[in-house]
Amino acid sequence: MPARYSRKKYTGGVGLTRGVGLTRGVGLIEIILALALLSTIVALVFGAQWAVGDLFLNNARTISAINIANFKLVGVLDGRILNEQGTAPFDILNSLTTKPFTRCEYTIDSESVWRTGWRSVSTTSMTLLMSNLEIAGKYGKDCGGQPKRFLDTGFALSETVNLGFPAVSVDVSKDYVFTSLRPTQESDPDVAVVSLTPPHTLSFLNAGDGINKIDVSENYAFAAQHSSSSQLVIIDVSDVSSMRIVATTTLPGVAGSRPEAVSIFYFDSMVYVGTKRTAGREFHIFDVSNPEFPRWLGSREVNHNINDIAVKEGFAFLATSGNIRDLIVLDVRDPANIIQSAAIDLPGNEDGRSIHVAGNSIFLGRHKSVAPGRDELQVLGYRINPDDGSLEINLLGSAPTGADVQSIAYAGGFIFAATSNAQKVTQIFELNRGGRPIQTAERDFPTSATGIDFENDMFAVTSGQSLYLFKQE
Repeated sequence: MPARYSRKKYTGGVGLTRGVGLTRGVGLIEIILALALLSTIVALVFGAQWAVGDLFLNNARTISAINIANFKLVGVLDGRILNEQGTAPFDILNSLTTKPFTRCEYTIDSESVWRTGWRSVSTTSMTLLMSNLEIAGKYGKDCGGQPKRFLDTGFALSETVNLGFPAVSVDVSKDYVFTSLRPTQESDPDVAVVSLTPPHTLSFLNAGDGINKIDVSENYAFAAQHSSSSQLVIIDVSDVSSMRIVATTTLPGVAGSRPEAVSIFYFDSMVYVGTKRTAGREFHIFDVSNPEFPRWLGSREVNHNINDIAVKEGFAFLATSGNIRDLIVLDVRDPANIIQSAAIDLPGNEDGRSIHVAGNSIFLGRHKSVAPGRDELQVLGYRINPDDGSLEINLLGSAPTGADVQSIAYAGGFIFAATSNAQKVTQIFELNRGGRPIQTAERDFPTSATGIDFENDMFAVTSGQSLYLFKQE
């Protein structure tokens, strides 16, 4: 029978922790062989990118010492265990499956099967959780939490906070929930902060013209403002009880009837801002390494609404209004020379509405379909071509939501979708091994959801003037 291992979050490197105990019939050598084999394969596949060296070096020393003492095994080579004479007493078959866990983490599922005798077969399986501290730092540690299995009975509404104003987007950071607001008059606030301990509205900020989207990175919030002249607003949130605006800036060369910023994303000291289709360029990049003095680096004409943005590995993934360009990918490694790397046309004319990227998976939410076979939730995979640096994208799976997917988040194998469906405002999908989303839960609210985020073993949803907080049970 297989050995059981549980997942454990580590702040760096690779995490492996043994479970409640080994099942009967599994000997020490089987665990050693599986560890050695998996260590070698993972190191070969991921290399220094995942900082596996130190951990596997330490594992290798321990494994080698035990092997020499018990079975005089000296190493792993080409999937076969060698003894000191160089022969292979064990034939090994290994399967290795990776899946994104959060923006900053992967899981690796391994199963090793080997023959130890004429009719004797042993199997060992394990799961490793791998963290990338470099990526986590670039996202401002905004990676997501570690959800359990989200069945309909696996979570409950813990709090409802009345914000007093229509909420547009949400971002959970540390012990606080930041929501952007749509004011009805000039004196109304544009940002609200809700403390999670205990849940209550802590403070408000009036930025001026209403905030369409907010993205928080540690001590600063970056906001896409509904303004024709100060589309980027940067807010110091180091003291959440007394937030203050430290910078505002205008998107250069933008004019026309809809020059307001509608989407924003922070990554690696850069802020990426998108507008609706307008005169001028809709996509802009700012250097915010000094948040009080943002520096414009470049822009590009997209000729569509940029409804949402996600950035990873030098590429900006855009959910757009293009009928044959639901997803546009820009190469932003040179902000002064932004080029289009890919454009994906999905079935139907439904626009891309929201987007989230984790690992090599793209989760795209679309506007409500008008015909069967045009699912609103799409899951795609991508790889970077090592020859020319271009992107290769393929469709992995899809699922209907019956409504606009206004906002989307992903964590721990689950997709969280905030929708406009009157009966299923929040929908949760589990991502299977093949990349296909399977709905596992849903929740309803009086009005459509506008934003969703997962962090700290809970997810937050904005709907109408309310913030709903769900906890795992």
